[in-house]
Amino acid sequence: DDTGVDGACARRNSSLASLASSEEEKKLRYEWTVVATTAGTVGGSRTTLESTSPDPRKFDIPSYGIPRFATAVEVGLVVALEQGGAFAVNRCEMTLEVRRSALVAAIDGGTTRVASSLEPVTFDATASFDPDLAPSERANATSLSYEWRCRVAATSEPCTAEALPTTPISALPMSPGVYEVALVVQDRGQGPKRSAEASSLITVVAAAVPVASVAPLRDSSADAAHKLAIHAAFGGGGGTEATVVGRYDVSWRLLDGCLADSRPLGDWARTAVDTSLLRRDSSTKTMTPSSLVLAPGALLPGATYTFGLTVEYLGLSSTSTIAVRVNDSPTSGVVTVSPESAGVALSTTFRVDCALWTDMDLPLTYSFLQAATADSKTHFRLLSDSHATNHRVLLSEGVPGDTNFSRTVFAYVADVHGARATVSRDVQVLPLLPSSSSSSSEMKDARIHE
Repeated sequence: DDTGVDGACARRNSSLASLASSEEEKKLRYEWTVVATTAGTVGGSRTTLESTSPDPRKFDIPSYGIPRFATAVEVGLVVALEQGGAFAVNRCEMTLEVRRSALVAAIDGGTTRVASSLEPVTFDATASFDPDLAPSERANATSLSYEWRCRVAATSEPCTAEALPTTPISALPMSPGVYEVALVVQDRGQGPKRSAEASSLITVVAAAVPVASVAPLRDSSADAAHKLAIHAAFGGGGGTEATVVGRYDVSWRLLDGCLADSRPLGDWARTAVDTSLLRRDSSTKTMTPSSLVLAPGALLPGATYTFGLTVEYLGLSSTSTIAVRVNDSPTSGVVTVSPESAGVALSTTFRVDCALWTDMDLPLTYSFLQAATADSKTHFRLLSDSHATNHRVLLSEGVPGDTNFSRTVFAYVADVHGARATVSRDVQVLPLLPSSSSSSSEMKDARIHE
């Protein structure tokens, strides 16, 4: 069958798997043919891919292993079973549609910032990138074009009559006022044309205000289960963006949103939210770094926050802000196990299905596990990080006694950033033999699933 896969699959480890019963496994022979095809060129192109998996049942494609401009991956598998000197052969084929990822446009300095009219205001888009390029290739990429737009916030009139530069970094003399700066990043390479936009609100004042600059996040959203690091820098205050001699008072603030347990920013921060720095060396031309790091669990899934960095120098201050969207786990889905009534350990083939799961950050991956009970600390993996929404498996004997041979099947549904939803279902798995025991059940688990 044909399966559509989000372009992110080209930059994540992809795995194709074939399954067989343990009795026949050693006799099976596998032959994979995996070819990435590119349309749009003269006659197209075909690239044979190699697996990185030591397991012949799996064909693993490493991150960025699919050619950048590939439009499809053709997968063919031949499985042969040796029987009395002869081979029984079966074949299957599938096609993965590879789609391009969305570009990321980013303006350095934050969502809002303050600048001085005493010097040209710098616009920096070097944090923009194409996710389909490996990180090591992004710095020297030439496939992106940049278009800057600037208008007066109050009147929507252009900032200047002259055409703005089309370079990732540009500087523009600006009079005092409030301006809306927009960036359009476009892909000028082959394949479907893509574009992305970002914007920043800049307040220009007629004073030598200090400079506060918050860097864009590396990902489009933050993960509530991991720490959040916001990097920034400050300096200026003397009519130049270079750091000058003097005392700087620096503070981080939560301007919008509510942290977990309604605790203040300082409780969750692993870095100081209020600091003072006395600069004695005016020879340096670099900005002074300042970062805000929040502990895992500080952010609420699905929430949006605005953080601000304020720098004060000689009675003048400026603030740079950044909006942070927190990733949420996939939702709206269901997990079913069939047969629903009961089955026999190591005999009945159970099918676990995940359906109707949705998320903003595709593609989704699915993992399936089993455990003696829902509260068990030991889980046995059946299938990990697969794009397949269902899995067929032989389950071990359930726990006898009050649970009536019940066993728990888990499904993990994760988005591309790792945010995960967990659903469990209890099924009745009767013993294969009347003398089966819980200890033999654990041994079967180890033999089949490790």
